[in-house]
Amino acid sequence: LSLADFLIQGKVLWQSGVPVPRYIAGENLDKFPFGKLWRKCGAYYFDRDAKRDNGYMAAYDEEIKAGLRNGENLLVYAEGGRNRGDGISRIQSGTIGQVLDVVDEGNEIWTVPCFIDYDKTIESGVFEKVDTYKTELRQLRTNLRDLKRQGKSVRVFIENLKYQRKNKLHFSWDFYAFLKRIFESDKGEAHLRFGEAFPIGEFLTSVGNEDRRRKRILTEKVEHELISLSRPHGKL
Repeated sequence: LSLADFLIQGKVLWQSGVPVPRYIAGENLDKFPFGKLWRKCGAYYFDRDAKRDNGYMAAYDEEIKAGLRNGENLLVYAEGGRNRGDGISRIQSGTIGQVLDVVDEGNEIWTVPCFIDYDKTIESGVFEKVDTYKTELRQLRTNLRDLKRQGKSVRVFIENLKYQRKNKLHFSWDFYAFLKRIFESDKGEAHLRFGEAFPIGEFLTSVGNEDRRRKRILTEKVEHELISLSRPHGKL
């Protein structure tokens, strides 16, 4: 729902004596002045634009799995990004597949469903600006690909400068929203709910060995738990 999610969840877990988990963050968050700080706080940065780069994806995949094998807690945002507070979006199963690979190696991993919502989302006033930036960045990326195919090196250089400038400013609206929140009298409240923990390996023992089916069933289980927690009468 918000960039504040991992800050609030991390603080609650730390205050409860639970080790603060690592978490997966978009590459757009790796920006001054917070990029290095969030990395030190456990962020795995993931560049969505590099999904087609096999070398990058192999390295990223191994980094996540190595952490899980070492017993690190991992905070996963199953929807793959922010929504606008309009219910649960489609669950992304990429990290679920990585978790299943580690479970298949003989490591049991427990999942704790967690849902967070707000009386007043911090970034609600800048969502439109953020979406506009995303649209412009996608168009610039498309222009760069087309110009590279056409061999127009000078235009590629110019368009790449435009892209890098706008990409650095992408986080500026979120930063403005957080800064503005400090001075607001009505900050609202955050509501954090936890479901019942369950062991993935044990849960899947009755499913069979077909990878795609196991992945789908686990994804549906996570989605069901999150939907239950998102309702006022959900498990607390």
